[in-house]
Amino acid sequence: MLSLLDNLFPLKQHSTLILGLTILLSFILHFDKMGKDLSGQHVWRQSQTQWNIRNFYRHDSNILNPRVAHFNGGKDNIYRYEFPVMQWSIAMVQKVFGEDIWVTRICLFLLGVLTLFGLYQFLLALGFSPLIAAWSTWAFNFAPVFFYYTIGVIPDNLSLCASFWFYAFFFRFYKREDLKSLVLSGLMIMLAILAKLPFIILGLSVFWYFLLLVKTGKKKLALAVFMVFGLALVPPLLWYSWVIPGWTGNGVLSGVFDNQISLELAFEIAAYHLFQTLPYGLLNPIAALFFVLGIYFFIKNKAYKNRQFPFLIAGLLACLLYFTLEINMIHFVHDYYLFPFFPFVVLPLAYGLKNVFEYKKSGKKIALAFLLYIPINTYVIAQDYWDINRSGPNRAIYEHQEILKNAVPNGERCIFINDVSMFIFTYKMDKQGYVFFNDYLPAIWIDDMVKNNGVRYMYSDSRIVDERADVQPYLDTLLLQKGTVRVFKLKEPDSFPTTE
Repeated sequence: MLSLLDNLFPLKQHSTLILGLTILLSFILHFDKMGKDLSGQHVWRQSQTQWNIRNFYRHDSNILNPRVAHFNGGKDNIYRYEFPVMQWSIAMVQKVFGEDIWVTRICLFLLGVLTLFGLYQFLLALGFSPLIAAWSTWAFNFAPVFFYYTIGVIPDNLSLCASFWFYAFFFRFYKREDLKSLVLSGLMIMLAILAKLPFIILGLSVFWYFLLLVKTGKKKLALAVFMVFGLALVPPLLWYSWVIPGWTGNGVLSGVFDNQISLELAFEIAAYHLFQTLPYGLLNPIAALFFVLGIYFFIKNKAYKNRQFPFLIAGLLACLLYFTLEINMIHFVHDYYLFPFFPFVVLPLAYGLKNVFEYKKSGKKIALAFLLYIPINTYVIAQDYWDINRSGPNRAIYEHQEILKNAVPNGERCIFINDVSMFIFTYKMDKQGYVFFNDYLPAIWIDDMVKNNGVRYMYSDSRIVDERADVQPYLDTLLLQKGTVRVFKLKEPDSFPTTE
């Protein structure tokens, strides 16, 4: 295969060919999922993000007002978390091409392509050859977690893309000391943090570099770095200082300092991510071999003496600290919380590939055989990520989505019970309203929602609620039942029982 490439293409064109094949094959392997509505791993977070997109498109295109579907507590449905630049951008594309899951997924796929190019440029900036950078990008693209989220609706995708470009421009600036690379690096870390706050930890690489400049007496350069990255932090600081006070009940803010877990469970979670998520999710069982070899050669060749290494280790240490502080929130399931680790996962992989490729011609042939098998292996593994069994407890809203959704006219506000996520049920039914869970819905609340908020229908996945004696007087007609989900038309307010 390598000799065939050498005959058909000059060596310098190999990387372009590999990158092109990576993108083409990724599109082919994702094609059958492009038109598929949300289901599978972490549909909770994806539904929340999709509601932002949906409401930007349909109701309010003000980027400062990301909206969801519920109006609980007498509030509006504005729900400000991360700065919704990704969600808003996709909605604006839909303004041109129409509201369709295809449009969303194509936008995300193109963002994934930008992520791959960012990774490629990052590796080039660190001194890897175009060929090794291209094959490393190939291997990364087919890591099951990235492969799944390539078209997954989470804002972490934008932060990951921006973080690779941040490092690419940062190390380019480190070598050239040019203002353009410095400014672009600052813009990328700003975008990464805006799109998802935890990516601020990667800024420790810059802080380490700034301290080095101060120590070595490069005052002008240190001032330039301080000014650019200081200004880059202003928009994220303005946004998060405004919205964080409204994050009541968000465990991410307090991490292990609230809702603490036992030390034994913490070790179990850490071991799970080290021995399961890392080799089978963030890498790939095959790519993990090159990752291990990379660590071996890294130590053997004393590559840690490279002058760029301290900035990378600073970023890695920041990630490890973040993991420690948020381990109770990451738990066993939140693989996308580990996106900030990706730059430090790819580096040993790339270094392993480099050394294997340099080990005679047999090393190249063996490595190539393994690399070409990675997409097949990942495609098989990743199918489980879309499995309906990973979508939450209520299969009916996936299996009978259309008939349940169409049982209620568009635009009607509804009551939904149960949905602990607050987002999935409403998203699948494409209705807004009021969401409850834990089989808790006082009848007086139904009275208030109908009389004062225009609610006329209820989706119920709770027999405890909809068969309760004090709730029955509010139910007019059972329109439909599919699985455990019932759809009710509620009575008109003038027929309600008298409340005191």
